[in-house]
Amino acid sequence: MEKTITCTVCPQGCQINVIGNNGTIESITGFACNRGKRFATDEFIHPMRIFTSTMKINNFDEPLIPVRSDALVPKEKLFDCMKVVRDKTVSAPIKPGQVLVADILNLGCNIIASKGTEI
Repeated sequence: MEKTITCTVCPQGCQINVIGNNGTIESITGFACNRGKRFATDEFIHPMRIFTSTMKINNFDEPLIPVRSDALVPKEKLFDCMKVVRDKTVSAPIKPGQVLVADILNLGCNIIASKGTEI
């Protein structure tokens, strides 16, 4: 399998070409630094993302509050995280960074408030 990955580690945005199969890289070209090579390797073998969404909230002027994961989540688990968050409702007051869902899906990361309810 061949994949072109745009590196997001720095503003240079290298177009890195990776060739490999079953989690093994056979060839990697187009990177300008070792950080880019590491990024493309990780992205090819097991892509991870910060999960961002909104969660329902009671006792507040707005119906939703922005939330995110406090660590990287495997890309293939993002929709599973969304299902958990979609069914949760929290109540104000909420502080920025407050844990709203602890250890979501046993992934070792929490869903936290990106914003507080105090103005």
